[in-house]
Amino acid sequence: DLSAMPFPAPSAAPSIRPTPVPTSGPSSVPTSRPSTYCSGTDENGIADGAHIYRIVLKLGVQMYPYGWNDDDFVSIYLDSYPDPVYSGHLNAGDEIEGRSERYDWACLVDGSYSVVSNMSTELEETFEFRDESNALAFEFRESGYKEFSLNGGYVHGHPTPSPTISSGPTKNPTPAPSVTPDFLLYYTSADKTLGQYNIRTGSYKDLLVGDDYFDGDVAVDSTNQFLFFSSTSRGQITKVDLTTEDFIGVMSDTSAVPTGVAVDPSSETLYYVDQYYSSVRMINYAGLASTVEDVRNFTKEGLTPVGIDVLPTATMEDWNPDNPGMIFVTGYTALEGHIMQITLDGAAARVVYTTSNQLLYGVAVDMDSSLMWWIEDRGISNGLFAKAIDADDEALVEVASISNAIWVSALWHQEILFTSDYDEGTIIQYSISRENAEVTSSDTVASPSSGECRGVAFYYGPSWSR
Repeated sequence: DLSAMPFPAPSAAPSIRPTPVPTSGPSSVPTSRPSTYCSGTDENGIADGAHIYRIVLKLGVQMYPYGWNDDDFVSIYLDSYPDPVYSGHLNAGDEIEGRSERYDWACLVDGSYSVVSNMSTELEETFEFRDESNALAFEFRESGYKEFSLNGGYVHGHPTPSPTISSGPTKNPTPAPSVTPDFLLYYTSADKTLGQYNIRTGSYKDLLVGDDYFDGDVAVDSTNQFLFFSSTSRGQITKVDLTTEDFIGVMSDTSAVPTGVAVDPSSETLYYVDQYYSSVRMINYAGLASTVEDVRNFTKEGLTPVGIDVLPTATMEDWNPDNPGMIFVTGYTALEGHIMQITLDGAAARVVYTTSNQLLYGVAVDMDSSLMWWIEDRGISNGLFAKAIDADDEALVEVASISNAIWVSALWHQEILFTSDYDEGTIIQYSISRENAEVTSSDTVASPSSGECRGVAFYYGPSWSR
């Protein structure tokens, strides 16, 4: 029953303030020298009419700092050549410090060109092409196609009288504009609502309302577009097809007490912890027709598991160099709290963190930096903690104080962590330093009207029709 699972006490809210969003004003002349070398002569020392042209890739303030949509590029083609001479894309983190833009340089010979823009207008993406003197020649703010000519460092309409081009363009791409990616937060509130918050548009949507359905954890598989939630008091785990919003039962056992859930998209396997069976268990996405398997039973260790994170392909030289995949589990014994590291097949396990406090909850592990991040109530404060996997227990850092949090979800390549504050009824976004185990800014990104937020997860990927 739920009495076996401790719940946190309130503490002070986070004191870290968000980093201001930069403005997206006109570009200034770059002060640094271009890394692109442009001699103006070919490999035989003959003048080829090459000049340096400046390119500015921008992202509007509304979408800073998430970067361009993954499929959005601007490509420039020299006539009669099949491959682009320049292809630009603005990734998150590539922008100049303090600005939402990046400068590129292209060494281009005199001739006739075409440019193809595949951009998302909703993200306020902008591409500027500037001549050798940094004068703006043209720009794109949406998908399109343009022909132009270069001569002596200047940009002309197509065709230009000098040099003479004997043939017209042979490369005539006609790309379809890509769809803006969804960035959706999913949360449970008041233990009876599964909700969706669109972080791009700021809109809320209730997916399902029902008593005691949502008193466990939530996990999202963005690749296969599924959501899973555990119903601790009902002994159930349910799958939601995010494209159709159909609800499908995956596991149902009146004796079970499922809490933390995690996904392996490549094998379409759901991992979860069950407090009644003191186990990490696994089941195929197919659901109730599949067999539940024990991965690791903690009866011998006397551990009641709570939270879980799965890294299906991760290895550590001193742990599983020839047996890829590992699982991290938070839990408690009669006197202590622990984080356990186990191999994906459950054959080996070791303790990587021990505390005299029993109240450990959600966990997220970043193998690229070998850091664990988790929620813990240490009596004085309930907060977000971090430490290196192989570091001493005393090396932990409290990176943020949170009034009453349980679960955590991480978007590592964006350096973002999400957690929910049950007492405040809010979802908090933390921008983090993956190298230094610290929070650089925090922001309350959602406040569902039903309040009492518990589970939190995100979908980040291609849009679908709903």
